[in-house]
Amino acid sequence: MGEEKFYSIYPQLAEFSENITLLSEEPDRDDTRETKTHQFKENANIYTKNFIVIQNGCDSHCSFCLTVQKRWPSQTIPADEIIDQINDFVDIWWKEIVITWVNLAAWGCSNTKRPEESQFSELLQYVLDETKIERIRISSLWPEFLDEKFFEVVKNPRFLPHFHFSIQSFSDNVLKAMNRNYDSERLDYILTKIRNLDRLDKDQISIWADIIVWFAWETDDDFQQTVEWIKKYKITKLHAFPFSSR
Repeated sequence: MGEEKFYSIYPQLAEFSENITLLSEEPDRDDTRETKTHQFKENANIYTKNFIVIQNGCDSHCSFCLTVQKRWPSQTIPADEIIDQINDFVDIWWKEIVITWVNLAAWGCSNTKRPEESQFSELLQYVLDETKIERIRISSLWPEFLDEKFFEVVKNPRFLPHFHFSIQSFSDNVLKAMNRNYDSERLDYILTKIRNLDRLDKDQISIWADIIVWFAWETDDDFQQTVEWIKKYKITKLHAFPFSSR
């Protein structure tokens, strides 16, 4: 994003422009992995895990989000690039990766409003098949992109039993006002499947969630439903944000 567009969206920051440096959000796609591998080996003792970017951008236009105006449409990093990057890290004795970025479960979608196109589960299986990384964490997930294959793949013990969902609310009224692509019925299905995963460490499964409170049009009943469902699914940790009209 250029400076002109940036300050048209955030005019209140214009007076501080001399102290602001705008950085690109484009994922690092440099193919000079040999150089990077050498750098990682030099610093291997200070790292415990690495973050693997598989996707960037978003087309969802949730009503509470201005970030989409700054980011470009959804982009998917090719699978072979992801595998090569993971294997480079395995070669320098790394044990753990975190699969991440903006709307990562939309991997393979031409647009984040088309969850039926997601190939995220296939990518996870490809990582299991083509790498020897010992521990795999998955960052924040949007529930509309998860299919039946996902629940089969994450039974594998190489996936750590921690699942973070971008939920925002459990109220259908609020979700509709937020322009989210799922409803409470879908959330109930997803979280029930996660809670009942057939894993040896089933009792260690933890669910984390992003929640927005005080959203415009949220009633006391809407808020109370969210509170009750947080208890129902024994959500371990909340990223709770107060809504801001700004």
